[in-house]
Amino acid sequence: MAPLGVAAITGSNQVKLNWLLPFQYGIGGYNIYRSLTGTLSDFTNIGFTTSNFYVDNLLNSNVKYYYYIRSVNLKNQEGLMSTIIPVKTLNASDTTRQLSYGDRIQLTLSQTDFNNINEFSVMNWQLLRYVGKYFDEEYSEKINMVKSSNQKLGSTGNVKTVENYDSDSSVNIFWVLFKNAAGNEIHNMTNDITLKIKLPDTYSIKVDTSLLKMFVVDETKQQWTQLANSFIDESGYLNVVRRANSFYTFLQTDTPVNNLSNFIVYPNPFYKSKTISGFVTFANIPADFQQLHIYNINGELVASFNPNQAISAGNNISVQWDIRNSYGREIASGIYIYVVKTAGDRFTGKLGIIK
Repeated sequence: MAPLGVAAITGSNQVKLNWLLPFQYGIGGYNIYRSLTGTLSDFTNIGFTTSNFYVDNLLNSNVKYYYYIRSVNLKNQEGLMSTIIPVKTLNASDTTRQLSYGDRIQLTLSQTDFNNINEFSVMNWQLLRYVGKYFDEEYSEKINMVKSSNQKLGSTGNVKTVENYDSDSSVNIFWVLFKNAAGNEIHNMTNDITLKIKLPDTYSIKVDTSLLKMFVVDETKQQWTQLANSFIDESGYLNVVRRANSFYTFLQTDTPVNNLSNFIVYPNPFYKSKTISGFVTFANIPADFQQLHIYNINGELVASFNPNQAISAGNNISVQWDIRNSYGREIASGIYIYVVKTAGDRFTGKLGIIK
Protein backbone atom coordinates (compact mmCIF):
# COMPACT_ATOMS: atom_id res chain seq x y z
CA MET A 1 0.00 0.00 0.00
CA ALA A 2 1.25 3.48 -0.85
CA PRO A 3 1.88 5.90 2.05
CA LEU A 4 -1.22 8.08 2.59
CA GLY A 5 -1.88 11.58 3.90
CA VAL A 6 1.55 12.96 2.99
CA ALA A 7 1.91 16.58 4.10
CA ALA A 8 4.89 18.91 4.45
CA ILE A 9 6.00 21.84 6.61
CA THR A 10 8.60 24.07 5.00
CA GLY A 11 11.05 26.68 6.18
CA SER A 12 13.59 28.63 4.16
CA ASN A 13 16.04 25.73 3.90
CA GLN A 14 14.17 22.74 5.35
CA VAL A 15 11.24 20.48 4.48
CA LYS A 16 9.67 18.14 7.03
CA LEU A 17 7.48 15.40 5.57
CA ASN A 18 4.89 13.48 7.58
CA TRP A 19 2.47 10.70 6.59
CA LEU A 20 0.06 8.29 8.22
CA LEU A 21 1.28 5.13 9.90
CA PRO A 22 0.90 1.97 7.78
CA PHE A 23 -2.20 -0.22 7.99
CA GLN A 24 -0.41 -3.49 7.27
CA TYR A 25 2.33 -5.46 9.00
CA GLY A 26 5.79 -6.10 7.61
CA ILE A 27 6.82 -2.51 6.84
CA GLY A 28 10.49 -2.00 7.61
CA GLY A 29 10.75 1.65 6.63
CA TYR A 30 10.37 4.20 3.85
CA ASN A 31 12.50 5.48 0.98
CA ILE A 32 12.25 9.21 0.30
CA TYR A 33 12.56 10.52 -3.27
CA ARG A 34 13.09 14.13 -4.40
CA SER A 35 13.13 16.00 -7.72
CA LEU A 36 13.39 19.57 -8.97
CA THR A 37 11.10 18.98 -11.96
CA GLY A 38 8.41 16.53 -10.80
CA THR A 39 9.20 14.23 -13.75
CA LEU A 40 9.39 10.61 -12.59
CA SER A 41 12.72 9.96 -14.29
CA ASP A 42 14.30 12.88 -12.40
CA PHE A 43 13.58 11.64 -8.87
CA THR A 44 16.49 10.39 -6.77
CA ASN A 45 16.47 8.51 -3.47
CA ILE A 46 17.65 10.98 -0.82
CA GLY A 47 17.12 8.96 2.34
CA PHE A 48 15.51 6.20 4.37
CA THR A 49 13.56 6.33 7.63
CA THR A 50 11.90 3.78 9.88
CA SER A 51 9.42 6.35 11.22
CA ASN A 52 6.53 8.17 9.51
CA PHE A 53 8.40 11.44 9.07
CA TYR A 54 11.54 12.68 7.34
CA VAL A 55 13.43 15.99 7.55
CA ASP A 56 15.24 17.23 4.42
CA ASN A 57 17.82 19.85 5.39
CA LEU A 58 20.29 22.21 3.69
CA LEU A 59 17.92 23.11 0.88
CA ASN A 60 17.94 26.33 -1.13
CA SER A 61 15.43 29.01 -0.20
CA ASN A 62 12.51 29.95 -2.48
CA VAL A 63 12.85 26.78 -4.58
CA LYS A 64 10.10 24.32 -5.56
CA TYR A 65 10.86 20.66 -4.80
CA TYR A 66 8.85 17.50 -5.45
CA TYR A 67 8.73 14.46 -3.18
CA TYR A 68 7.24 11.01 -3.07
CA ILE A 69 7.59 8.16 -0.57
CA ARG A 70 7.73 4.39 -0.95
CA SER A 71 7.37 1.84 1.83
CA VAL A 72 9.99 -0.89 2.12
CA ASN A 73 9.09 -4.32 3.51
CA LEU A 74 11.26 -6.57 5.67
CA LYS A 75 12.66 -8.20 2.52
CA ASN A 76 13.85 -4.79 1.31
CA GLN A 77 11.21 -4.70 -1.44
CA GLU A 78 9.58 -1.37 -2.29
CA GLY A 79 5.83 -0.91 -2.30
CA LEU A 80 3.68 1.54 -4.23
CA MET A 81 4.69 5.19 -4.36
CA SER A 82 2.70 7.92 -2.64
CA THR A 83 1.27 10.83 -4.56
CA ILE A 84 3.88 13.37 -5.67
CA ILE A 85 3.95 16.32 -3.27
CA PRO A 86 5.03 19.76 -4.60
CA VAL A 87 6.68 21.86 -1.88
CA LYS A 88 8.25 25.32 -2.12
CA THR A 89 10.77 26.50 0.45
CA LEU A 90 10.25 29.97 1.91
CA ASN A 91 12.35 33.08 1.39
CA ALA A 92 15.52 33.34 3.46
CA SER A 93 14.04 36.30 5.36
CA ASP A 94 10.86 34.43 6.41
CA THR A 95 10.58 33.61 10.10
CA THR A 96 7.41 31.52 9.74
CA ARG A 97 6.73 27.94 8.65
CA GLN A 98 4.19 26.77 6.08
CA LEU A 99 2.26 23.52 6.05
CA SER A 100 1.07 22.32 2.65
CA TYR A 101 -1.18 19.50 1.52
CA GLY A 102 -0.64 19.47 -2.23
CA ASP A 103 -2.20 22.68 -3.54
CA ARG A 104 -5.43 22.26 -1.52
CA ILE A 105 -4.24 23.41 1.92
CA GLN A 106 -1.71 26.05 2.99
CA LEU A 107 -1.26 26.92 6.65
CA THR A 108 1.25 29.48 7.88
CA LEU A 109 2.37 29.23 11.50
CA SER A 110 5.05 30.76 13.71
CA GLN A 111 8.39 29.15 14.46
CA THR A 112 7.33 28.96 18.12
CA ASP A 113 4.26 26.89 17.29
CA PHE A 114 6.25 24.74 14.86
CA ASN A 115 8.69 23.90 17.66
CA ASN A 116 5.79 22.48 19.69
CA ILE A 117 4.65 20.18 16.85
CA ASN A 118 6.07 16.68 16.86
CA GLU A 119 3.65 15.10 14.39
CA PHE A 120 1.22 16.52 11.84
CA SER A 121 -1.14 15.34 9.14
CA VAL A 122 -3.91 16.58 6.88
CA MET A 123 -6.85 14.35 5.96
CA ASN A 124 -9.92 15.01 3.90
CA TRP A 125 -13.18 13.36 4.90
CA GLN A 126 -12.78 10.45 2.50
CA LEU A 127 -9.30 9.61 3.79
CA LEU A 128 -10.40 9.90 7.43
CA ARG A 129 -13.25 7.45 6.91
CA TYR A 130 -10.88 5.06 5.12
CA VAL A 131 -8.29 5.26 7.91
CA GLY A 132 -11.07 4.80 10.46
CA LYS A 133 -11.73 1.31 9.12
CA TYR A 134 -8.25 0.27 10.30
CA PHE A 135 -7.92 2.45 13.40
CA ASP A 136 -11.51 2.53 14.63
CA GLU A 137 -10.67 3.18 18.28
CA GLU A 138 -8.45 6.18 17.48
CA TYR A 139 -10.65 7.89 14.90
CA SER A 140 -14.26 6.82 15.52
CA GLU A 141 -14.94 9.72 17.91
CA LYS A 142 -13.78 12.27 15.31
CA ILE A 143 -15.74 10.61 12.52
CA ASN A 144 -18.95 10.57 14.58
CA MET A 145 -18.41 14.20 15.57
CA VAL A 146 -18.22 15.31 11.92
CA LYS A 147 -21.23 13.14 11.00
CA SER A 148 -23.24 14.80 13.77
CA SER A 149 -22.15 18.25 12.58
CA ASN A 150 -23.15 17.43 9.00
CA GLN A 151 -26.58 16.21 10.06
CA LYS A 152 -27.31 19.52 11.80
CA LEU A 153 -26.76 21.52 8.61
CA GLY A 154 -30.25 20.71 7.40
CA SER A 155 -31.74 22.79 10.22
CA THR A 156 -29.47 25.78 9.60
CA GLY A 157 -31.39 28.48 7.75
CA ASN A 158 -29.08 30.05 5.18
CA VAL A 159 -26.20 27.54 5.14
CA LYS A 160 -25.88 24.41 3.03
CA THR A 161 -23.22 22.11 1.63
CA VAL A 162 -21.49 22.75 -1.68
CA GLU A 163 -22.40 20.17 -4.31
CA ASN A 164 -19.54 19.13 -6.57
CA TYR A 165 -20.18 17.99 -10.11
CA ASP A 166 -17.43 15.38 -9.93
CA SER A 167 -17.83 14.06 -6.36
CA ASP A 168 -19.84 14.38 -3.19
CA SER A 169 -19.48 17.49 -1.05
CA SER A 170 -17.68 15.62 1.75
CA VAL A 171 -14.36 15.94 -0.09
CA ASN A 172 -14.45 19.61 0.96
CA ILE A 173 -13.93 18.69 4.64
CA PHE A 174 -10.34 18.78 5.94
CA TRP A 175 -8.80 17.86 9.26
CA VAL A 176 -5.50 19.55 10.10
CA LEU A 177 -4.00 17.55 12.97
CA PHE A 178 -1.06 18.63 15.12
CA LYS A 179 0.36 16.55 17.99
CA ASN A 180 2.99 17.43 20.58
CA ALA A 181 5.85 15.22 21.81
CA ALA A 182 3.51 13.54 24.32
CA GLY A 183 1.18 12.51 21.50
CA ASN A 184 -1.60 14.91 22.52
CA GLU A 185 -3.58 16.86 19.96
CA ILE A 186 -2.77 20.58 19.77
CA HIS A 187 -5.91 22.71 19.43
CA ASN A 188 -4.75 26.14 20.54
CA MET A 189 -1.73 27.88 19.07
CA THR A 190 0.48 30.49 20.71
CA ASN A 191 0.35 32.83 17.71
CA ASP A 192 -2.03 33.45 14.81
CA ILE A 193 -2.17 30.88 12.05
CA THR A 194 -3.31 31.66 8.50
CA LEU A 195 -5.21 28.84 6.83
CA LYS A 196 -5.93 28.77 3.10
CA ILE A 197 -8.16 26.23 1.35
CA LYS A 198 -8.08 26.22 -2.44
CA LEU A 199 -11.57 26.32 -3.89
CA PRO A 200 -12.48 23.90 -6.70
CA ASP A 201 -12.59 25.40 -10.17
CA THR A 202 -15.84 27.23 -10.85
CA TYR A 203 -16.74 24.57 -13.39
CA SER A 204 -16.73 21.80 -10.77
CA ILE A 205 -19.02 23.34 -8.14
CA LYS A 206 -22.64 24.35 -8.46
CA VAL A 207 -22.52 27.69 -6.63
CA ASP A 208 -21.15 31.19 -7.04
CA THR A 209 -17.88 31.12 -5.09
CA SER A 210 -18.64 34.56 -3.65
CA LEU A 211 -21.21 32.81 -1.41
CA LEU A 212 -18.64 30.47 0.15
CA LYS A 213 -17.43 30.92 3.74
CA MET A 214 -15.10 28.87 5.91
CA PHE A 215 -16.54 26.89 8.81
CA VAL A 216 -14.92 25.03 11.70
CA VAL A 217 -16.30 22.22 13.85
CA ASP A 218 -17.26 23.28 17.37
CA GLU A 219 -16.16 20.04 19.03
CA THR A 220 -18.22 20.72 22.17
CA LYS A 221 -21.51 21.43 20.40
CA GLN A 222 -20.68 19.11 17.48
CA GLN A 223 -21.77 21.57 14.84
CA TRP A 224 -20.23 23.64 12.06
CA THR A 225 -19.58 27.26 13.07
CA GLN A 226 -18.93 30.03 10.55
CA LEU A 227 -15.63 31.89 10.81
CA ALA A 228 -16.77 35.46 10.31
CA ASN A 229 -13.41 36.75 9.07
CA SER A 230 -12.95 34.24 6.22
CA PHE A 231 -12.47 35.70 2.75
CA ILE A 232 -11.53 34.66 -0.80
CA ASP A 233 -8.21 36.03 -2.00
CA GLU A 234 -7.27 36.89 -5.57
CA SER A 235 -5.64 33.47 -6.10
CA GLY A 236 -8.87 31.57 -5.42
CA TYR A 237 -8.06 30.50 -1.85
CA LEU A 238 -10.51 30.82 1.04
CA ASN A 239 -8.55 32.39 3.92
CA VAL A 240 -8.94 32.71 7.66
CA VAL A 241 -6.68 33.90 10.47
CA ARG A 242 -7.17 32.37 13.93
CA ARG A 243 -5.38 30.72 16.87
CA ALA A 244 -7.27 27.44 17.15
CA ASN A 245 -7.20 24.33 15.00
CA SER A 246 -9.75 21.64 14.12
CA PHE A 247 -11.85 20.38 11.18
CA TYR A 248 -12.51 22.86 8.38
CA THR A 249 -14.88 23.06 5.44
CA PHE A 250 -16.44 25.66 3.20
CA LEU A 251 -20.20 26.01 2.94
CA GLN A 252 -22.60 28.04 0.88
CA THR A 253 -24.10 31.02 2.66
CA ASP A 254 -26.85 33.26 1.41
CA THR A 255 -26.73 36.28 3.68
CA PRO A 256 -27.64 39.53 1.90
CA VAL A 257 -24.93 42.19 1.70
CA ASN A 258 -25.99 45.80 2.20
CA ASN A 259 -22.91 47.63 0.91
CA LEU A 260 -19.68 47.10 -1.01
CA SER A 261 -17.46 46.40 2.00
CA ASN A 262 -17.25 42.71 1.01
CA PHE A 263 -17.01 43.34 -2.73
CA ILE A 264 -14.34 41.20 -4.43
CA VAL A 265 -12.89 40.73 -7.91
CA TYR A 266 -11.29 37.40 -8.84
CA PRO A 267 -9.04 36.19 -10.24
CA ASN A 268 -6.93 39.32 -10.02
CA PRO A 269 -4.67 39.40 -11.89
CA PHE A 270 -6.51 37.45 -14.58
CA TYR A 271 -4.22 35.02 -16.44
CA LYS A 272 -6.00 33.95 -19.62
CA SER A 273 -3.84 30.82 -19.98
CA LYS A 274 -4.53 29.67 -16.40
CA THR A 275 -8.20 30.51 -15.87
CA ILE A 276 -10.43 27.68 -17.07
CA SER A 277 -13.71 29.58 -16.74
CA GLY A 278 -12.51 32.43 -18.97
CA PHE A 279 -14.22 35.10 -16.88
CA VAL A 280 -13.36 37.79 -14.36
CA THR A 281 -15.99 37.74 -11.60
CA PHE A 282 -17.16 40.83 -9.70
CA ALA A 283 -18.91 39.40 -6.64
CA ASN A 284 -20.67 40.29 -3.37
CA ILE A 285 -22.61 43.14 -4.97
CA PRO A 286 -25.81 44.25 -3.18
CA ALA A 287 -29.18 43.83 -4.86
CA ASP A 288 -29.42 47.62 -5.50
CA PHE A 289 -26.63 47.36 -8.09
CA GLN A 290 -26.75 50.15 -10.69
CA GLN A 291 -23.71 49.92 -12.96
CA LEU A 292 -20.17 48.65 -13.45
CA HIS A 293 -17.74 50.52 -15.70
CA ILE A 294 -14.29 49.28 -16.74
CA TYR A 295 -11.71 51.74 -18.09
CA ASN A 296 -8.19 51.44 -19.49
CA ILE A 297 -5.36 53.45 -17.95
CA ASN A 298 -6.07 56.30 -20.39
CA GLY A 299 -9.53 56.71 -18.90
CA GLU A 300 -11.33 55.31 -21.97
CA LEU A 301 -14.44 53.22 -21.30
CA VAL A 302 -13.81 49.59 -22.25
CA ALA A 303 -16.88 47.74 -21.00
CA SER A 304 -20.03 48.55 -19.09
CA PHE A 305 -22.66 46.48 -17.26
CA ASN A 306 -26.14 47.29 -15.95
CA PRO A 307 -28.54 45.32 -13.70
CA ASN A 308 -29.99 43.45 -16.70
CA GLN A 309 -26.54 41.93 -17.36
CA ALA A 310 -25.92 40.90 -13.75
CA ILE A 311 -26.23 37.36 -12.42
CA SER A 312 -28.32 36.55 -9.38
CA ALA A 313 -26.13 34.92 -6.69
CA GLY A 314 -28.63 34.06 -4.00
CA ASN A 315 -29.59 37.30 -2.24
CA ASN A 316 -26.72 39.17 -3.93
CA ILE A 317 -25.47 40.07 -7.40
CA SER A 318 -22.38 39.14 -9.40
CA VAL A 319 -21.08 40.19 -12.82
CA GLN A 320 -18.90 38.11 -15.13
CA TRP A 321 -16.66 39.71 -17.76
CA ASP A 322 -15.11 37.76 -20.64
CA ILE A 323 -12.36 40.45 -21.06
CA ARG A 324 -13.96 41.76 -24.26
CA ASN A 325 -14.75 45.39 -24.94
CA SER A 326 -18.10 46.84 -25.94
CA TYR A 327 -17.41 45.89 -29.58
CA GLY A 328 -16.82 42.23 -28.74
CA ARG A 329 -13.05 42.37 -29.20
CA GLU A 330 -10.72 40.82 -26.63
CA ILE A 331 -8.77 43.50 -24.80
CA ALA A 332 -4.97 43.73 -24.49
CA SER A 333 -2.89 42.88 -21.46
CA GLY A 334 -2.55 45.71 -18.97
CA ILE A 335 -3.99 47.46 -15.93
CA TYR A 336 -7.67 48.39 -15.97
CA ILE A 337 -9.78 50.49 -13.61
CA TYR A 338 -13.24 49.35 -12.54
CA VAL A 339 -15.95 51.42 -10.88
CA VAL A 340 -18.99 49.70 -9.37
CA LYS A 341 -21.99 51.68 -8.18
CA THR A 342 -25.07 50.81 -6.13
CA ALA A 343 -27.90 53.04 -4.96
CA GLY A 344 -25.93 53.94 -1.83
CA ASP A 345 -22.31 53.02 -2.44
CA ARG A 346 -19.41 53.24 -4.88
CA PHE A 347 -16.14 51.31 -5.16
CA THR A 348 -13.10 51.80 -7.42
CA GLY A 349 -10.22 49.37 -7.92
CA LYS A 350 -7.57 48.04 -10.28
CA LEU A 351 -7.58 44.81 -12.30
CA GLY A 352 -4.61 43.20 -14.05
CA ILE A 353 -5.07 41.31 -17.34
CA ILE A 354 -2.23 39.02 -18.45
CA LYS A 355 -2.58 37.07 -21.73
